[in-house]
Amino acid sequence: MNLDGYILAFDLDGTLVDSAPDIINALNVVLQEQGVKPYLLDEARPLIGRGAMELLRRGFALAGAPWPLSRKNHCLTVCWITTSSISMTTASFTTA
Repeated sequence: MNLDGYILAFDLDGTLVDSAPDIINALNVVLQEQGVKPYLLDEARPLIGRGAMELLRRGFALAGAPWPLSRKNHCLTVCWITTSSISMTTASFTTA
């Protein structure tokens, strides 16, 4: 089968690759812009799983910080940073 001109896309939600480092990095960028202390990977990994908006809501709530009114812009920032840096730390899972 010739797939020239086709795009094959996967939902990188942690089932095929570990994208958590890039996702948490994006969350931390937004948090730091708002003066909120960034999370370590293991602290924030449980926040992932319901999309960028929920990630932000959970991140601000866990820090006890108010979520700014520019929520949509922050959500777009997380999506943009995650997709633009996805190859930096995202890796396939290793099997033991």
